[in-house]
Amino acid sequence: MTLPNFLVVGAAKSGTTSLYHYLNNHHDVYLTPRKETNFFAYIDSKPVVKGWGKPPEMILNSITTIEEYGQQFESIGTQKAIGEVSPLYLYSSEAPKNIHRLIPEAKIIAILRNPVDRAFSHYMHLVRDHREPIDTFREAIEAERERMGQGWTWEYYYTDMGFYFLQLARYYELFDRSQIQVFLYDDLLVDAKQLISDLLEFLDVDSQIEVDTSFAHNPSGVPRSRALHKLLSEPGGIKNQVRRIVPKGIRSSIAQMLWEQNLKKSAVGAEMRSALQLLFREDIHSLEPLIDRDLLHWLA
Repeated sequence: MTLPNFLVVGAAKSGTTSLYHYLNNHHDVYLTPRKETNFFAYIDSKPVVKGWGKPPEMILNSITTIEEYGQQFESIGTQKAIGEVSPLYLYSSEAPKNIHRLIPEAKIIAILRNPVDRAFSHYMHLVRDHREPIDTFREAIEAERERMGQGWTWEYYYTDMGFYFLQLARYYELFDRSQIQVFLYDDLLVDAKQLISDLLEFLDVDSQIEVDTSFAHNPSGVPRSRALHKLLSEPGGIKNQVRRIVPKGIRSSIAQMLWEQNLKKSAVGAEMRSALQLLFREDIHSLEPLIDRDLLHWLA
């Protein structure tokens, strides 16, 4: 059975969906057909789906057996870098141990976002998908501990998912430092092509190949038109008809453009940002020497 030799482990809402699409365009990279299999977090266990609204298919369809996981790699061709992208792996305390047990030589890739912005983006993501009933970010943060105590799914742990030092330390304890590469979401925004080139070099495949990084995939925001959002995000109906007559490349570009233009962006208020920066300050200072990056701008 073929298993991956690299994993993008997170963090959630830090550009992992974009990385999945960018890497999937490289001729020497194979990625699982299903993004976010969550296998190493849920081996022989049942995913937690408690929350508000309809649980996402991504969690409901998590792969929990090695047999089903192996099926994700049955169509591998001549690709050299074989991997998957599951942001839950960074937050999950079980994933590092399971990964090391089954694929100890795997390369581990993480991309980290300012934890304040990451938390807000995740909140807006669930608001966008009608899965967050609380109207303000502040109140959602205040409800976090209660939700954790009630066993809600990890997606609602807006701040707890931002303590990257504790999460990455689990990987550095098990894997050699040479097997781990950490990027920043800031790098993706400033020069996506350079980040992808560095990532491909880490995977030991052709890093000079041109990869289309023109679109940011799965951005958060509140839809201006709920009808258009539903049309773009749900299968069936007119989308099936369009598939028959419009080539995939053109279809994807148009859909992505409409998706981005339909989302109304917002930002964290200054007072809330200051409070959360104070919450994350110690973890950020601990993270800097671990990944050898200056993160002072996260606390500005």
